[in-house]
Amino acid sequence: MGILSFFMWALGVLAFAFPLSAAAQGQRVTLDDAVARALKQNPQLLSLKEELGVATGRIGEAFSYAYPQLDFAFTYAHIPDPPTYSVSPESILQEGSNVSRKAGLAGPIGSSLGSMAPGAFGLPGLGTSRVSVGDSHNLIGNVALTQTLYAGGRVLKGIRLARRAMSATDAALAEGDRRVVEAVKNAFLGSIALEEVIAVRQEAIRVISAHVEDARKLYQEGTVPYYDYLRARVRLANEKPPLIEAQNELARTIDLLKRLMGENPDAPVVEPLGKLSYAPVRVGLEEAYALALEGEQRLKRERILVEVRKLAVGIARGEALPTVGAFGSFFFNRPDYWEMDSANHYRDDFGQNAVVGVNISVPLFEGFRVKSRVKQAAHQAIQQRLSVRDYEMELHHELVTTLGDIKESDERILASGSSIWEAKEALRLAQLRYREGAGTHLDVMDAQVNLLAAQLNLIQAVLNHELAKAGLERMIGADAVRAREGSYKSLSVLTQEMGRAYRHPTAKEQQDRTKERNGRGMP
Repeated sequence: MGILSFFMWALGVLAFAFPLSAAAQGQRVTLDDAVARALKQNPQLLSLKEELGVATGRIGEAFSYAYPQLDFAFTYAHIPDPPTYSVSPESILQEGSNVSRKAGLAGPIGSSLGSMAPGAFGLPGLGTSRVSVGDSHNLIGNVALTQTLYAGGRVLKGIRLARRAMSATDAALAEGDRRVVEAVKNAFLGSIALEEVIAVRQEAIRVISAHVEDARKLYQEGTVPYYDYLRARVRLANEKPPLIEAQNELARTIDLLKRLMGENPDAPVVEPLGKLSYAPVRVGLEEAYALALEGEQRLKRERILVEVRKLAVGIARGEALPTVGAFGSFFFNRPDYWEMDSANHYRDDFGQNAVVGVNISVPLFEGFRVKSRVKQAAHQAIQQRLSVRDYEMELHHELVTTLGDIKESDERILASGSSIWEAKEALRLAQLRYREGAGTHLDVMDAQVNLLAAQLNLIQAVLNHELAKAGLERMIGADAVRAREGSYKSLSVLTQEMGRAYRHPTAKEQQDRTKERNGRGMP
Protein backbone atom coordinates (compact mmCIF):
# COMPACT_ATOMS: atom_id res chain seq x y z
CA MET A 1 0.00 0.00 0.00
CA GLY A 2 1.40 3.40 -0.99
CA ILE A 3 1.83 6.32 1.36
CA LEU A 4 -1.11 8.21 -0.09
CA SER A 5 -3.58 5.33 -0.03
CA PHE A 6 -2.51 4.39 3.49
CA PHE A 7 -3.03 7.88 4.77
CA MET A 8 -6.45 8.15 3.15
CA TRP A 9 -7.38 4.92 4.93
CA ALA A 10 -5.99 6.10 8.27
CA LEU A 11 -7.84 9.40 8.33
CA GLY A 12 -10.81 8.86 6.04
CA VAL A 13 -10.32 12.32 4.59
CA LEU A 14 -13.25 13.67 2.58
CA ALA A 15 -12.78 17.42 2.15
CA PHE A 16 -12.43 20.03 -0.57
CA ALA A 17 -8.97 20.79 -1.87
CA PHE A 18 -7.19 24.08 -1.30
CA PRO A 19 -4.49 25.32 -3.68
CA LEU A 20 -1.07 24.44 -2.37
CA SER A 21 0.07 28.04 -2.76
CA ALA A 22 -2.52 29.14 -0.20
CA ALA A 23 -0.85 27.03 2.50
CA ALA A 24 2.22 29.22 2.37
CA GLN A 25 0.05 32.23 3.22
CA GLY A 26 -1.79 30.55 6.09
CA GLN A 27 -1.37 30.53 9.84
CA ARG A 28 1.69 28.61 10.97
CA VAL A 29 1.04 26.16 13.83
CA THR A 30 3.07 23.56 15.65
CA LEU A 31 1.65 20.25 16.82
CA ASP A 32 1.25 21.56 20.36
CA ASP A 33 -0.56 24.66 19.05
CA ALA A 34 -2.92 22.54 16.97
CA VAL A 35 -3.75 20.27 19.93
CA ALA A 36 -4.31 23.23 22.27
CA ARG A 37 -6.68 24.92 19.83
CA ALA A 38 -8.60 21.71 19.23
CA LEU A 39 -9.09 21.12 22.96
CA LYS A 40 -10.34 24.68 23.30
CA GLN A 41 -12.65 25.10 20.31
CA ASN A 42 -13.41 21.77 18.65
CA PRO A 43 -17.23 21.68 18.26
CA GLN A 44 -17.54 18.04 19.27
CA LEU A 45 -15.62 18.65 22.50
CA LEU A 46 -17.66 21.78 23.22
CA SER A 47 -20.81 19.71 22.78
CA LEU A 48 -19.48 17.10 25.23
CA LYS A 49 -18.71 19.84 27.75
CA GLU A 50 -22.35 20.93 27.58
CA GLU A 51 -23.23 17.41 28.69
CA LEU A 52 -21.53 18.23 31.99
CA GLY A 53 -24.09 20.99 32.51
CA VAL A 54 -26.88 18.53 31.71
CA ALA A 55 -25.46 16.03 34.22
CA THR A 56 -25.21 18.75 36.88
CA GLY A 57 -28.85 19.60 36.29
CA ARG A 58 -29.82 15.96 36.74
CA ILE A 59 -28.08 15.93 40.13
CA GLY A 60 -30.08 18.98 41.19
CA GLU A 61 -33.27 17.33 39.96
CA ALA A 62 -32.50 14.19 41.98
CA PHE A 63 -31.94 16.25 45.13
CA SER A 64 -35.24 18.08 44.60
CA TYR A 65 -37.17 14.95 45.57
CA ALA A 66 -35.52 15.01 49.00
CA TYR A 67 -36.44 18.64 49.71
CA PRO A 68 -39.82 19.89 50.99
CA GLN A 69 -42.29 20.99 48.33
CA LEU A 70 -44.10 24.30 48.93
CA ASP A 71 -47.08 25.23 46.77
CA PHE A 72 -49.42 28.22 46.69
CA ALA A 73 -52.80 28.20 44.97
CA PHE A 74 -55.26 31.09 44.56
CA THR A 75 -58.70 31.08 42.99
CA TYR A 76 -61.22 33.82 42.28
CA ALA A 77 -64.76 32.85 41.30
CA HIS A 78 -67.61 35.22 40.38
CA ILE A 79 -71.17 33.92 40.84
CA PRO A 80 -73.76 36.42 39.49
CA ASP A 81 -76.71 34.84 41.34
CA PRO A 82 -75.57 32.71 44.30
CA PRO A 83 -78.06 29.88 45.06
CA THR A 84 -80.02 29.85 48.34
CA TYR A 85 -81.96 27.24 50.28
CA SER A 86 -84.63 27.29 53.03
CA VAL A 87 -83.93 26.22 56.57
CA SER A 88 -86.77 25.72 59.12
CA PRO A 89 -86.99 24.03 62.58
CA GLU A 90 -89.16 21.30 61.09
CA SER A 91 -86.56 20.45 58.44
CA ILE A 92 -83.85 20.35 61.09
CA LEU A 93 -85.87 17.94 63.23
CA GLN A 94 -86.75 15.80 60.25
CA GLU A 95 -83.08 15.62 59.23
CA GLY A 96 -82.16 14.64 62.79
CA SER A 97 -84.71 11.85 62.71
CA ASN A 98 -83.30 10.57 59.39
CA VAL A 99 -79.77 10.64 60.76
CA SER A 100 -80.73 8.75 63.91
CA ARG A 101 -82.54 6.15 61.91
CA LYS A 102 -79.57 5.64 59.57
CA ALA A 103 -77.30 5.38 62.61
CA GLY A 104 -79.42 2.57 64.02
CA LEU A 105 -81.03 4.53 66.90
CA ALA A 106 -84.34 2.92 67.78
CA GLY A 107 -86.86 3.12 70.56
CA PRO A 108 -87.81 6.24 72.46
CA ILE A 109 -84.80 8.29 71.35
CA GLY A 110 -85.45 7.91 67.63
CA SER A 111 -89.22 8.31 67.97
CA SER A 112 -88.95 11.32 70.28
CA LEU A 113 -86.81 13.21 67.71
CA GLY A 114 -89.45 12.70 65.08
CA SER A 115 -92.36 13.70 67.41
CA MET A 116 -90.87 16.89 68.83
CA ALA A 117 -92.55 20.13 67.95
CA PRO A 118 -90.61 23.33 67.24
CA GLY A 119 -91.82 24.77 70.54
CA ALA A 120 -89.97 22.11 72.41
CA PHE A 121 -86.78 24.07 71.75
CA GLY A 122 -88.23 27.26 73.05
CA LEU A 123 -88.26 28.73 69.52
CA PRO A 124 -91.92 29.70 68.95
CA GLY A 125 -92.46 31.61 65.77
CA LEU A 126 -88.91 31.05 64.44
CA GLY A 127 -90.18 30.43 60.92
CA THR A 128 -88.28 29.58 57.80
CA SER A 129 -84.93 31.21 56.93
CA ARG A 130 -83.17 31.60 53.54
CA VAL A 131 -79.49 30.71 53.51
CA SER A 132 -77.26 31.60 50.49
CA VAL A 133 -74.60 29.25 49.20
CA GLY A 134 -71.49 31.25 48.35
CA ASP A 135 -71.25 34.87 47.37
CA SER A 136 -71.03 36.87 44.19
CA HIS A 137 -67.26 37.35 44.70
CA ASN A 138 -65.35 34.35 46.07
CA LEU A 139 -61.64 34.27 46.91
CA ILE A 140 -59.91 31.04 47.90
CA GLY A 141 -56.21 30.65 48.73
CA ASN A 142 -54.12 27.69 49.86
CA VAL A 143 -50.48 27.24 50.97
CA ALA A 144 -49.41 23.59 51.12
CA LEU A 145 -46.15 22.06 52.37
CA THR A 146 -45.30 18.41 51.67
CA GLN A 147 -42.25 16.38 52.60
CA THR A 148 -41.37 12.86 51.48
CA LEU A 149 -40.23 10.81 54.46
CA TYR A 150 -39.72 7.44 52.81
CA ALA A 151 -40.02 6.36 49.18
CA GLY A 152 -38.59 2.87 49.15
CA GLY A 153 -35.02 4.16 48.86
CA ARG A 154 -35.70 5.68 45.44
CA VAL A 155 -34.72 9.21 46.42
CA LEU A 156 -31.28 8.32 47.80
CA LYS A 157 -30.58 5.89 44.97
CA GLY A 158 -31.66 8.51 42.48
CA ILE A 159 -29.13 10.98 43.93
CA ARG A 160 -26.36 8.37 43.80
CA LEU A 161 -27.34 7.47 40.23
CA ALA A 162 -27.17 11.10 39.13
CA ARG A 163 -23.74 11.51 40.70
CA ARG A 164 -22.37 8.38 39.03
CA ALA A 165 -23.85 9.53 35.73
CA MET A 166 -21.91 12.76 36.23
CA SER A 167 -18.73 10.72 36.68
CA ALA A 168 -19.53 8.80 33.49
CA THR A 169 -19.91 12.12 31.66
CA ASP A 170 -16.51 13.23 32.99
CA ALA A 171 -14.98 10.02 31.63
CA ALA A 172 -16.72 10.53 28.28
CA LEU A 173 -15.28 14.05 28.07
CA ALA A 174 -11.79 12.76 28.88
CA GLU A 175 -12.20 10.09 26.21
CA GLY A 176 -13.34 12.77 23.76
CA ASP A 177 -10.23 14.81 24.56
CA ARG A 178 -7.98 11.84 23.82
CA ARG A 179 -9.74 10.99 20.58
CA VAL A 180 -9.60 14.57 19.33
CA VAL A 181 -5.91 14.77 20.23
CA GLU A 182 -5.31 11.53 18.32
CA ALA A 183 -7.20 12.84 15.28
CA VAL A 184 -5.28 16.13 15.34
CA LYS A 185 -1.97 14.27 15.58
CA ASN A 186 -2.95 12.01 12.69
CA ALA A 187 -3.86 14.99 10.50
CA PHE A 188 -0.76 16.97 11.51
CA LEU A 189 1.60 14.02 11.02
CA GLY A 190 -0.10 13.20 7.73
CA SER A 191 0.43 16.77 6.56
CA ILE A 192 4.14 16.87 7.28
CA ALA A 193 4.55 13.35 5.86
CA LEU A 194 2.92 14.48 2.63
CA GLU A 195 5.28 17.45 2.56
CA GLU A 196 8.15 14.96 2.73
CA VAL A 197 6.54 12.95 -0.08
CA ILE A 198 6.20 16.08 -2.21
CA ALA A 199 9.84 16.97 -1.60
CA VAL A 200 10.98 13.46 -2.54
CA ARG A 201 8.90 13.42 -5.72
CA GLN A 202 10.10 16.87 -6.69
CA GLU A 203 13.68 15.66 -6.27
CA ALA A 204 12.85 12.60 -8.37
CA ILE A 205 11.52 14.87 -11.13
CA ARG A 206 14.71 16.95 -10.93
CA VAL A 207 16.84 13.80 -11.27
CA ILE A 208 14.78 12.49 -14.18
CA SER A 209 14.88 15.90 -15.86
CA ALA A 210 18.66 15.86 -15.61
CA HIS A 211 18.67 12.37 -17.14
CA VAL A 212 16.44 13.57 -19.97
CA GLU A 213 18.97 16.28 -20.69
CA ASP A 214 21.81 13.75 -20.65
CA ALA A 215 19.86 11.50 -23.02
CA ARG A 216 19.20 14.40 -25.34
CA LYS A 217 22.86 15.35 -25.51
CA LEU A 218 23.97 11.76 -26.06
CA TYR A 219 21.34 11.31 -28.75
CA GLN A 220 22.52 14.43 -30.52
CA GLU A 221 26.07 13.10 -30.31
CA GLY A 222 24.88 9.82 -31.79
CA THR A 223 25.94 7.81 -28.75
CA VAL A 224 22.46 6.54 -27.79
CA PRO A 225 19.37 5.91 -29.90
CA TYR A 226 16.38 8.23 -29.99
CA TYR A 227 14.45 5.53 -28.16
CA ASP A 228 16.44 6.22 -24.95
CA TYR A 229 15.65 9.93 -25.16
CA LEU A 230 11.98 9.20 -25.79
CA ARG A 231 11.70 6.77 -22.86
CA ALA A 232 13.35 9.30 -20.54
CA ARG A 233 10.76 11.94 -21.52
CA VAL A 234 7.89 9.46 -20.96
CA ARG A 235 9.31 8.58 -17.54
CA LEU A 236 9.42 12.28 -16.66
CA ALA A 237 5.79 12.77 -17.73
CA ASN A 238 4.65 9.74 -15.72
CA GLU A 239 6.28 11.08 -12.56
CA LYS A 240 4.24 14.31 -12.50
CA PRO A 241 0.71 12.93 -11.73
CA PRO A 242 1.79 11.37 -8.38
CA LEU A 243 3.23 14.75 -7.41
CA ILE A 244 -0.02 16.50 -8.26
CA GLU A 245 -1.95 13.87 -6.31
CA ALA A 246 0.28 14.38 -3.26
CA GLN A 247 -0.18 18.14 -3.45
CA ASN A 248 -3.97 17.80 -3.57
CA GLU A 249 -3.92 15.28 -0.73
CA LEU A 250 -1.88 17.71 1.34
CA ALA A 251 -4.47 20.44 0.78
CA ARG A 252 -7.29 18.12 1.85
CA THR A 253 -5.39 16.98 4.94
CA ILE A 254 -4.61 20.55 5.96
CA ASP A 255 -8.31 21.38 5.62
CA LEU A 256 -9.15 18.42 7.85
CA LEU A 257 -6.62 19.65 10.42
CA LYS A 258 -8.20 23.09 10.31
CA ARG A 259 -11.66 21.62 10.94
CA LEU A 260 -10.40 19.50 13.84
CA MET A 261 -8.89 22.62 15.38
CA GLY A 262 -12.34 24.24 15.30
CA GLU A 263 -11.32 27.00 12.90
CA ASN A 264 -14.01 28.73 10.84
CA PRO A 265 -14.10 27.89 7.12
CA ASP A 266 -13.18 31.48 6.23
CA ALA A 267 -10.16 31.49 8.59
CA PRO A 268 -6.65 31.47 7.06
CA VAL A 269 -5.36 28.10 5.92
CA VAL A 270 -3.26 26.22 8.49
CA GLU A 271 0.41 25.57 7.75
CA PRO A 272 1.89 22.81 9.95
CA LEU A 273 5.37 23.55 11.24
CA GLY A 274 7.75 20.69 11.84
CA LYS A 275 9.47 17.73 10.26
CA LEU A 276 8.48 14.10 10.33
CA SER A 277 10.56 12.46 13.02
CA TYR A 278 10.85 9.10 14.73
CA ALA A 279 11.19 8.15 18.40
CA PRO A 280 11.16 4.45 19.32
CA VAL A 281 8.90 3.33 22.14
CA ARG A 282 9.44 0.21 24.22
CA VAL A 283 6.44 -1.30 26.01
CA GLY A 284 5.27 -4.90 26.32
CA LEU A 285 1.75 -6.13 25.75
CA GLU A 286 1.10 -7.12 29.37
CA GLU A 287 2.34 -3.79 30.68
CA ALA A 288 0.35 -1.85 28.10
CA TYR A 289 -2.82 -3.83 28.85
CA ALA A 290 -2.44 -3.23 32.58
CA LEU A 291 -2.01 0.51 31.95
CA ALA A 292 -5.02 0.53 29.63
CA LEU A 293 -7.24 -1.27 32.16
CA GLU A 294 -6.30 1.41 34.67
CA GLY A 295 -6.45 4.57 32.59
CA GLU A 296 -8.45 4.02 29.39
CA GLN A 297 -11.33 6.49 29.62
CA ARG A 298 -13.99 4.63 27.66
CA LEU A 299 -13.43 1.54 29.80
CA LYS A 300 -13.72 3.73 32.89
CA ARG A 301 -17.02 5.09 31.61
CA GLU A 302 -18.38 1.61 30.84
CA ARG A 303 -17.53 0.46 34.37
CA ILE A 304 -19.31 3.45 35.89
CA LEU A 305 -22.38 2.65 33.82
CA VAL A 306 -22.44 -0.81 35.44
CA GLU A 307 -22.95 0.94 38.80
CA VAL A 308 -25.61 3.15 37.24
CA ARG A 309 -27.52 0.10 36.00
CA LYS A 310 -27.36 -1.52 39.44
CA LEU A 311 -28.83 1.60 41.02
CA ALA A 312 -31.57 1.59 38.39
CA VAL A 313 -32.52 -1.93 39.51
CA GLY A 314 -32.82 -0.69 43.12
CA ILE A 315 -34.97 2.26 42.05
CA ALA A 316 -37.30 -0.06 40.13
CA ARG A 317 -37.67 -2.34 43.15
CA GLY A 318 -38.43 0.64 45.37
CA GLU A 319 -41.65 1.23 43.45
CA ALA A 320 -43.13 -1.81 45.21
CA LEU A 321 -42.42 -0.40 48.69
CA PRO A 322 -44.64 1.94 50.76
CA THR A 323 -44.36 5.71 50.42
CA VAL A 324 -44.63 7.88 53.54
CA GLY A 325 -45.01 11.64 53.51
CA ALA A 326 -45.97 14.52 55.79
CA PHE A 327 -48.11 17.45 54.76
CA GLY A 328 -49.41 20.73 56.13
CA SER A 329 -51.85 23.14 54.58
CA PHE A 330 -53.08 26.63 55.44
CA PHE A 331 -56.04 27.95 53.49
CA PHE A 332 -58.19 31.05 53.57
CA ASN A 333 -61.35 32.17 51.82
CA ARG A 334 -63.62 35.15 51.45
CA PRO A 335 -66.49 35.20 52.30
CA ASP A 336 -65.94 33.27 55.50
CA TYR A 337 -67.67 29.95 55.04
CA TRP A 338 -67.02 29.03 58.65
CA GLU A 339 -69.27 31.65 60.25
CA MET A 340 -72.59 33.40 59.42
CA ASP A 341 -73.97 36.74 60.45
CA SER A 342 -77.40 37.41 62.01
CA ALA A 343 -79.03 37.48 58.58
CA ASN A 344 -77.85 33.95 57.83
CA HIS A 345 -75.22 35.16 55.35
CA TYR A 346 -71.58 34.19 55.33
CA ARG A 347 -69.43 36.89 56.87
CA ASP A 348 -67.84 39.17 54.27
CA ASP A 349 -64.37 38.66 55.72
CA PHE A 350 -61.41 36.34 55.32
CA GLY A 351 -61.79 33.00 57.03
CA GLN A 352 -58.81 30.76 57.61
CA ASN A 353 -57.96 27.29 58.74
CA ALA A 354 -55.06 24.83 58.77
CA VAL A 355 -54.50 21.10 58.60
CA VAL A 356 -51.46 18.85 59.15
CA GLY A 357 -51.07 15.12 58.75
CA VAL A 358 -49.17 12.10 57.46
CA ASN A 359 -50.04 10.01 54.43
CA ILE A 360 -48.98 6.46 53.68
CA SER A 361 -49.36 4.84 50.28
CA VAL A 362 -48.90 1.09 49.87
CA PRO A 363 -49.02 -0.35 46.34
CA LEU A 364 -51.05 -3.54 46.41
CA PHE A 365 -51.38 -4.39 42.74
CA GLU A 366 -50.22 -2.39 39.73
CA GLY A 367 -50.62 -4.94 36.96
CA PHE A 368 -47.09 -6.37 37.38
CA ARG A 369 -45.64 -3.04 36.20
CA VAL A 370 -42.98 -2.96 38.95
CA LYS A 371 -41.97 -6.56 38.33
CA SER A 372 -41.57 -5.85 34.63
CA ARG A 373 -39.48 -2.74 35.29
CA VAL A 374 -37.22 -4.62 37.69
CA LYS A 375 -36.75 -7.34 35.09
CA GLN A 376 -35.84 -4.78 32.42
CA ALA A 377 -33.37 -3.00 34.70
CA ALA A 378 -31.76 -6.29 35.75
CA HIS A 379 -31.21 -7.38 32.15
CA GLN A 380 -29.81 -3.97 31.26
CA ALA A 381 -27.33 -4.32 34.14
CA ILE A 382 -26.25 -7.71 32.77
CA GLN A 383 -25.88 -6.19 29.29
CA GLN A 384 -23.66 -3.45 30.68
CA ARG A 385 -21.39 -5.92 32.47
CA LEU A 386 -21.05 -7.88 29.23
CA SER A 387 -20.31 -4.63 27.41
CA VAL A 388 -17.43 -3.98 29.81
CA ARG A 389 -16.06 -7.46 29.24
CA ASP A 390 -16.39 -7.11 25.48
CA TYR A 391 -14.55 -3.78 25.48
CA GLU A 392 -11.76 -5.21 27.62
CA MET A 393 -11.22 -7.88 24.97
CA GLU A 394 -11.51 -5.30 22.21
CA LEU A 395 -8.95 -3.14 23.98
CA HIS A 396 -6.57 -6.08 24.26
CA HIS A 397 -6.94 -6.81 20.55
CA GLU A 398 -6.38 -3.14 19.66
CA LEU A 399 -3.21 -3.13 21.76
CA VAL A 400 -1.99 -6.28 20.01
CA THR A 401 -2.59 -4.59 16.65
CA THR A 402 -1.03 -1.29 17.69
CA LEU A 403 2.08 -2.80 19.23
CA GLY A 404 2.42 -5.05 16.17
CA ASP A 405 2.24 -1.98 13.92
CA ILE A 406 4.93 -0.29 16.00
CA LYS A 407 7.21 -3.32 15.81
CA GLU A 408 6.64 -3.68 12.08
CA SER A 409 7.35 0.01 11.55
CA ASP A 410 10.59 -0.26 13.52
CA GLU A 411 11.79 -3.07 11.27
CA ARG A 412 10.74 -1.28 8.09
CA ILE A 413 12.47 1.90 9.24
CA LEU A 414 15.65 -0.06 9.80
CA ALA A 415 15.43 -1.71 6.38
CA SER A 416 14.43 1.42 4.46
CA GLY A 417 16.93 3.70 6.12
CA SER A 418 19.85 1.39 5.42
CA SER A 419 18.87 0.95 1.76
CA ILE A 420 18.62 4.66 0.94
CA TRP A 421 22.38 5.15 1.01
CA GLU A 422 22.87 2.13 -1.24
CA ALA A 423 20.14 3.34 -3.62
CA LYS A 424 21.73 6.80 -3.84
CA GLU A 425 25.13 5.28 -4.58
CA ALA A 426 23.60 2.95 -7.17
CA LEU A 427 21.91 5.90 -8.89
CA ARG A 428 25.15 7.90 -8.91
CA LEU A 429 27.04 5.02 -10.47
CA ALA A 430 24.30 4.33 -13.02
CA GLN A 431 24.28 7.98 -14.10
CA LEU A 432 28.06 8.01 -14.38
CA ARG A 433 28.12 4.81 -16.41
CA TYR A 434 25.37 6.12 -18.70
CA ARG A 435 27.22 9.37 -19.38
CA GLU A 436 30.38 7.40 -20.17
CA GLY A 437 28.50 5.05 -22.48
CA ALA A 438 29.04 1.99 -20.30
CA GLY A 439 25.47 1.83 -18.92
CA THR A 440 21.96 1.89 -20.30
CA HIS A 441 18.94 4.08 -19.86
CA LEU A 442 17.18 1.24 -18.09
CA ASP A 443 19.97 1.07 -15.49
CA VAL A 444 19.44 4.73 -14.59
CA MET A 445 15.65 4.45 -14.42
CA ASP A 446 15.81 1.29 -12.28
CA ALA A 447 18.22 2.98 -9.88
CA GLN A 448 16.01 6.06 -9.68
CA VAL A 449 12.88 3.96 -9.06
CA ASN A 450 14.65 2.00 -6.33
CA LEU A 451 15.78 5.20 -4.60
CA LEU A 452 12.30 6.71 -4.77
CA ALA A 453 10.77 3.51 -3.37
CA ALA A 454 13.26 3.41 -0.50
CA GLN A 455 12.58 7.05 0.39
CA LEU A 456 8.79 6.61 0.25
CA ASN A 457 9.03 3.40 2.28
CA LEU A 458 10.94 5.22 4.99
CA ILE A 459 8.38 8.04 5.11
CA GLN A 460 5.51 5.57 5.27
CA ALA A 461 7.21 3.48 7.95
CA VAL A 462 7.87 6.51 10.16
CA LEU A 463 4.30 7.76 9.62
CA ASN A 464 2.88 4.33 10.47
CA HIS A 465 4.98 4.27 13.64
CA GLU A 466 3.88 7.72 14.81
CA LEU A 467 0.20 7.09 13.99
CA ALA A 468 0.31 3.83 15.95
CA LYS A 469 1.99 5.63 18.82
CA ALA A 470 -0.79 8.24 18.81
CA GLY A 471 -3.31 5.42 19.18
CA LEU A 472 -1.24 3.94 22.01
CA GLU A 473 -1.30 7.31 23.78
CA ARG A 474 -5.09 7.30 23.61
CA MET A 475 -5.26 3.88 25.25
CA ILE A 476 -2.59 4.07 27.97
CA GLY A 477 -2.06 7.83 28.25
CA ALA A 478 0.45 10.24 26.75
CA ASP A 479 2.52 10.39 29.93
CA ALA A 480 2.97 6.62 29.97
CA VAL A 481 4.13 6.65 26.35
CA ARG A 482 6.55 9.54 26.86
CA ALA A 483 8.13 7.71 29.79
CA ARG A 484 8.90 4.76 27.51
CA GLU A 485 10.06 6.42 24.28
CA GLY A 486 13.49 7.42 23.10
CA SER A 487 14.71 10.66 21.60
CA TYR A 488 13.26 11.97 18.34
CA LYS A 489 15.30 11.84 15.13
CA SER A 490 14.45 13.40 11.79
CA LEU A 491 14.42 11.42 8.54
CA SER A 492 17.74 12.88 7.44
CA VAL A 493 19.41 11.92 10.73
CA LEU A 494 17.94 8.41 10.51
CA THR A 495 19.22 8.04 6.97
CA GLN A 496 22.72 9.20 7.89
CA GLU A 497 23.00 6.98 10.97
CA MET A 498 21.69 3.87 9.25
CA GLY A 499 23.72 4.57 6.14
CA ARG A 500 26.93 4.71 8.12
CA ALA A 501 26.04 1.47 9.89
CA TYR A 502 24.83 -0.55 6.91
CA ARG A 503 26.08 0.88 3.64
CA HIS A 504 28.70 -0.97 1.65
CA PRO A 505 32.09 0.77 1.17
CA THR A 506 32.63 2.71 -2.03
CA ALA A 507 35.30 1.66 -4.56
CA LYS A 508 37.76 4.19 -3.20
CA GLU A 509 37.13 3.04 0.38
CA GLN A 510 37.72 -0.55 -0.72
CA GLN A 511 41.04 0.42 -2.33
CA ASP A 512 42.12 2.30 0.81
CA ARG A 513 41.24 -0.67 3.01
CA THR A 514 43.12 -3.03 0.66
CA LYS A 515 46.23 -0.86 0.83
CA GLU A 516 45.96 -0.74 4.63
CA ARG A 517 45.71 -4.52 4.88
CA ASN A 518 48.66 -5.01 2.48
CA GLY A 519 50.76 -2.60 4.52
CA ARG A 520 50.11 -4.65 7.63
CA GLY A 521 50.90 -7.90 5.86
CA MET A 522 47.29 -9.06 6.08
CA PRO A 523 45.68 -11.18 3.32
